[in-house]
Amino acid sequence: MELNNSLKYKKLTMFWLIILSLIILTIFLFQIFYEYKKSLDKAEAKVSETVAIVSKKLENDFAQIDNLLEIAKNMLISIPKDNTLFKDLNPNKQKTIIEDRLKSFLKHNKSLNEIIFINQDGYVTASSNHIPNKIDVNDRDYFQEVKNNNLIDKGFSNILITKVGDRKAFIQFNTIRDENRELIGVLAAVINQNKILQTLNTLNKTSNTNLFLLSKNNRNLQLSTNNIILNQKLLDGLDFNKDILEYKDNNKNIIASSKSLENSPFILLSTLSSDKYLSLFLSNLKIILIFFILFILLSFIFYFNINKHHKRELFLIKELKRSKSRLENMFRIHSSIMILVDPKSGNIIDANKSALDFYGYTLDEIKNLHISKINISLKDEMTKARTLDKNIFHFKHKLKNGEIRVVEVNSSPIKTKDGTVLFSIIKDITEAKANEEKLQKSYELQKNLINLQENIIILTNNKEMEFANDKFLSFFGYENLEDFKEKHSCICDFFKEDKDFFCLSKIKNRDYWIEELEELEELEEKDDLDRLVKMDDVNKNEHIFTINISSLDESIKIISFTDITQTASKNINLANKLLRDKLTNAYNREFFDKNYRDFIKEYNSNNSKLALAMLDIDHFKYVNDTFGHDVGDIVLQEFVTIISSNLRADDFLIRWGGEEFILILKIRNQEDLENILEKLRKIVEEFKFTKVGHRTSSFGGAIYRENENILQTIKRADDAVYKAKQTGRNKVVIL
Repeated sequence: MELNNSLKYKKLTMFWLIILSLIILTIFLFQIFYEYKKSLDKAEAKVSETVAIVSKKLENDFAQIDNLLEIAKNMLISIPKDNTLFKDLNPNKQKTIIEDRLKSFLKHNKSLNEIIFINQDGYVTASSNHIPNKIDVNDRDYFQEVKNNNLIDKGFSNILITKVGDRKAFIQFNTIRDENRELIGVLAAVINQNKILQTLNTLNKTSNTNLFLLSKNNRNLQLSTNNIILNQKLLDGLDFNKDILEYKDNNKNIIASSKSLENSPFILLSTLSSDKYLSLFLSNLKIILIFFILFILLSFIFYFNINKHHKRELFLIKELKRSKSRLENMFRIHSSIMILVDPKSGNIIDANKSALDFYGYTLDEIKNLHISKINISLKDEMTKARTLDKNIFHFKHKLKNGEIRVVEVNSSPIKTKDGTVLFSIIKDITEAKANEEKLQKSYELQKNLINLQENIIILTNNKEMEFANDKFLSFFGYENLEDFKEKHSCICDFFKEDKDFFCLSKIKNRDYWIEELEELEELEEKDDLDRLVKMDDVNKNEHIFTINISSLDESIKIISFTDITQTASKNINLANKLLRDKLTNAYNREFFDKNYRDFIKEYNSNNSKLALAMLDIDHFKYVNDTFGHDVGDIVLQEFVTIISSNLRADDFLIRWGGEEFILILKIRNQEDLENILEKLRKIVEEFKFTKVGHRTSSFGGAIYRENENILQTIKRADDAVYKAKQTGRNKVVIL
């Protein structure tokens, strides 16, 4: 049956391939005709539009020149009338007046080279370009024509070489005659051929056509763009009365359009050759041809693939039969428990040997059973299994001997030709379920025991809290953990900032505070205070806690907070007393030795630096000798008080010995250090000490260098304060 379907599919595909090929070929031929016709229409429109635009421009230019000549003619006639002295002037003066007037007319028309006046004898006697001598034009056809025919008033010459400027030009003229129509002179405008060509090329730039200016009388070529010369026989054979002309020239099809210019002896011709107007058509034709060839190639490839696919399909049908046989065998002998169920009726269709051994039925017996005889779970779960809303279930299955087992069923739909079948793989999890329940009871028992503890205890997976005991809830004032999580993500939100205790500002990433504490427990040299935290209870009372971290399993950690507020406060006060100078209450050397490594690590980061400053009260020996040591002790105490009250949170004052003190400072740069020390120097200078009045002090500063021995930094600060004393005291020196 599969083989017959494959053959039918192959024949149907070939039929539609042939039909599609014929349709594509028809579209291809129609597209060729359409593109060719469109190219011809565009060419005809382009030459017609070009002729219309250019002829209009030339007619306007010639009309303007004619008006200019008419005005100049009236001017020449009116000069003797307007100027009575004109006739009495010598010929050179008269010539100068006329030429100046002619020159003024050139300003109004930039296409003209010059305007000349030719007398009745055929001599150019005046020019807008001020020619020095008379020029004879008697041999010019246009002059002989107006001399011999008194009916001619206006006209044009053919292209000629002007005797005035020695260049190719047209002459557009206007005659001056007396009342008897006798020739007095000719006023002529010299139109440079290049000027007209420039006009033609400018207007023709975007059209991509060729323009020709022909004589109306003999069809002779007068001007052409792109220096093209047309065959005279070709011009004589064209019918210029038609709107569109078509002819061949040099084996090229030419489409042309012409127009006879009004009031001038010229015909304008615009042409477009086939290599230009068919270029787009040929380009499109190539593209269409390429696509058609590609289609033919793809059709052959498609046909080849059909044959190949057909052979492959026959091979796969055979392999499918083999695979089906192998799958059936694998189903029968597989160690997993497998059954097939009709999801609509719930009847068991088939079962493998492992299923028969597990349930205790024969194959015929189990095939006659409804799934509800085995599955005694809730009906809604069975409904979900049949409707395929879920695919993994935990059911209670009843064996033939009446024993109840807890099973995990993984169900998947399989589509067959007879419909959808529910394929179920069944795993006996009775023992695992019992162990899970025991573990859950143990877990609940542990939580109950934790709730009885006086310590704050939480269970966390390092990302979020999973459990918190009653002590936690009462301490922070929450009814349950969910209420707490709505406002806070972590108990670490309550750790108070204190440089002597563990707090979030001491670590780079607050999400890893548990790991940081675990590392601190492994470092024996760390101070115990670094593993203590301060937290406020719901009544804002401050408490101190020790933190103990242990693992419940691989993913859950138990964190216990033990309240040691009273004991810790006493120990902290005692520790503070041991770390402070008894006389001045400034920190002592023991404090420095205990903490300077932490200061280096903390201050030399985040764009900050550690600096040390040595402070020395000037002439302190004089105070002791003059006022006694009791007064000297008071001066030291007041000195510490005023310095300490003007320090920042990260600054520490340490009594180093006698009247010498060391300042530990967190700075950004040397300028920052100078400003801080200078401010303290002025404060000391302005303070009035008990009994001894105003005293001064000297300051020496040094910035810690990376990996430097701290004693070297102290030595540089000591050298700096020594230099301050040697150079006058009461000053700040930085080394």
